[in-house]
Amino acid sequence: MGQRVYIKENVAIVTDTVLGYMPFNFLTTPRGRFRVLVKARVHDFDAAHPEYFGYGVGWSYGDREYIPTRVNGELYYCAAEDTPEVLDLGLLNLPPIADSEVVNMPSFELRIYFIALGAFASHSAFDIISVLLLPADEGLVIVDDVPAADVLAIDGISDRPNVYFSVGGEVVEYPNKMGYPFTLGREITRIYVCRDDGRDVTFSSEVHYQPQFLLS
Repeated sequence: MGQRVYIKENVAIVTDTVLGYMPFNFLTTPRGRFRVLVKARVHDFDAAHPEYFGYGVGWSYGDREYIPTRVNGELYYCAAEDTPEVLDLGLLNLPPIADSEVVNMPSFELRIYFIALGAFASHSAFDIISVLLLPADEGLVIVDDVPAADVLAIDGISDRPNVYFSVGGEVVEYPNKMGYPFTLGREITRIYVCRDDGRDVTFSSEVHYQPQFLLS
């Protein structure tokens, strides 16, 4: 998937202006809590001010719509020009409004907004390379800068769950993280592992499950 949107040349843009959005529709709206990850790229922009151009997640649901704002801390930008980057646009609960048990609910439309965070007068283009709704119902951990030789250990079994860098089975560092380790239940479970690396990067994973109940 990939889409590109252009801003007209020599059109003056003022700060905190919605430039537009890219809509995404679903045959069946997913249910649950998700982290919205977008791989984005900005072209022909003022390289000195990449922070002038922000992305945010919004939606429409029937006659309701939501537009992200700077005031609520919901806008994010690429760190450099012409460089693909995965942006974490925050949490999204689906459906955004509670379902009815007696009438059919309206269709949901996910929107990735493009918003000016600074005033500029230039031509530019922005790409949406991919969008991922990462399930975050049971828990989610995001860690930056994992060393190539280290093991990222996400421990949800210990009495005080934590996240570690480990080498040879020993803890070598407590990384800065976002989120909290998850605990697996008896239900069918999927574990998603995502990396923002080059395509040639390889890795492996191990899962250790320790039941906390007696099987009958």
